[in-house]
Amino acid sequence: MKEQKQVNIAVIGLGQVAQLVHIPIWVKMPNVDVIGVYDTNKPRAKGIAEKLGAKVYGSTDALFNDPEIDAVHICTPTHTHTQYVLEALAAGKHALVERPIARNLQETLDIHQAAKKSDRVVMVGMNHRFRPDAMILKSFLDNHDLGDVYYIRAGWNKPIRDAHSWRLKKAQSGGGVLMDLGIIMVDLALWLTNFPKIESVSAITFHHNVDTVEDTAIFQARFKGGIISIDCSWSPMVESDDQWLRLVGTEGSARLFPFKIHKNMHDNLVDITPHTSDSEKINYKKSYENELRHFIGAVRGIHPATCTPADAVERMLLIDAFYQSAKQGKEIAVSKL
Repeated sequence: MKEQKQVNIAVIGLGQVAQLVHIPIWVKMPNVDVIGVYDTNKPRAKGIAEKLGAKVYGSTDALFNDPEIDAVHICTPTHTHTQYVLEALAAGKHALVERPIARNLQETLDIHQAAKKSDRVVMVGMNHRFRPDAMILKSFLDNHDLGDVYYIRAGWNKPIRDAHSWRLKKAQSGGGVLMDLGIIMVDLALWLTNFPKIESVSAITFHHNVDTVEDTAIFQARFKGGIISIDCSWSPMVESDDQWLRLVGTEGSARLFPFKIHKNMHDNLVDITPHTSDSEKINYKKSYENELRHFIGAVRGIHPATCTPADAVERMLLIDAFYQSAKQGKEIAVSKL
């Protein structure tokens, strides 16, 4: 077997997910080394660098100017994403950036245009596409086993109880729960159904617990012959982290969180769920493992990247339309999607 090309990674932003999820995956990946880290919390960066045997950079400029680095993983608050991705591309680095890609459509377009002019890979971290159960479900849908999907209902309730979280500050996040949880669930629904053309949207948002961004959103996207309906909330009144996705087709139905598939057979609804021993915890872990491996495969030229800046532009146009609908209090036609 041909030896895989060595890829040197630097991680920018060393929060909880980077420490507990991303870095442990990177360090176990063959021919991938985390050779550098950066965080505004200098003691944290120094401690993690020592554990990894990696460099700690005093600035992102120093990191981007290091010729040993092939790619960066950007795990910082959203308001920094555009600057870091553009600087990475200017320095000839590949970039994996956590979602959402940016705070607004203009920043997303800036990244998209820069990526088009570059020969580097830019990928957005939409890990739900890489869940094993989601990938199995998509294979059934691609084979038309459930007929024409006409109804998807999904949601995610994940309480934020830290009143000082950067996600609650619009200048840093770009928006509230729509930008954080909503964009993931709508991306998952659209990806599963091969991105149907959206004709109109409607949305309602609530601001019960934060001043500058919405903490709860209920939104719908209509496509020819069907509808996607999603609701999300950060409300601290929500008991725990809870996700769901249900879809109905003309020949069957399916769900995620937990995974089930039923198909109409001779007027009987039969459970055809493939056997899998993966728990929700395992699906969550594998989603990140698969995502990071996919990014490295794209960097090595094995396959094109998915979750591209072009995809992100389409998602941001849709998020903008949801906000416009909520502001106007009515369903609006969507001409650009």
